[in-house]
Amino acid sequence: MPKVSVILPCYNGSLWISDAIKSVLRQTFDDFELLIVDDGSTDNSKNIISSYLYDGRVHYIYQENRGFSGAINRGIKESKGDLIGFIGQDDIWVPNKLEVQVKYFDEHKNVDLVHSNYCSIDSEGRIIKVRDIKIPSFSSRKKLIEYLFINNFIGFETALVKKRCFDEVGFFDERMTGFSDHDMWLRIAGSFNIGYLDRSYKPFQKRGTSEKIW
Repeated sequence: MPKVSVILPCYNGSLWISDAIKSVLRQTFDDFELLIVDDGSTDNSKNIISSYLYDGRVHYIYQENRGFSGAINRGIKESKGDLIGFIGQDDIWVPNKLEVQVKYFDEHKNVDLVHSNYCSIDSEGRIIKVRDIKIPSFSSRKKLIEYLFINNFIGFETALVKKRCFDEVGFFDERMTGFSDHDMWLRIAGSFNIGYLDRSYKPFQKRGTSEKIW
């Protein structure tokens, strides 16, 4: 069984998805599976994804369109790893993303979700903005939840979560047309511990138009 399951929801993402897949396959930590959930794409996303199925860690799942949360939930249900990470079709991970986070879990046994800051890049891979998250110390879990309710400081593409969290709080709410990740983080924060990694970034070049990197 893989240590980590990475879920990549896809809907008509042919312009960007190749870069997203490559950034996962280039991870320095390689004990993972990549579950690409095609949520009813009508472009040539399937053909692009098919070119990566030579790698046994990559799994392609097609379903009729159910929306973002429906695609994520399908990935969670099909996942085999103890840890679950997420990457959008227009996102890119730096090569040691999983290595650093898995090490963090090894060193902080009481943490159930770890996330980080992230940055936006232009079509040439130049960093144009870093979301430098500064999280204050909280006197109680209640105070943390209140702050998280007002400020969603957890970037979807940065989160790595213990799968057991979903066993307790359930899946992403498919009734929500947006902000279902914010809803999920609030539910997890109610019962589990959240950790944070402050990462620095160096400019790098890439092809395509992906917007975020970890």
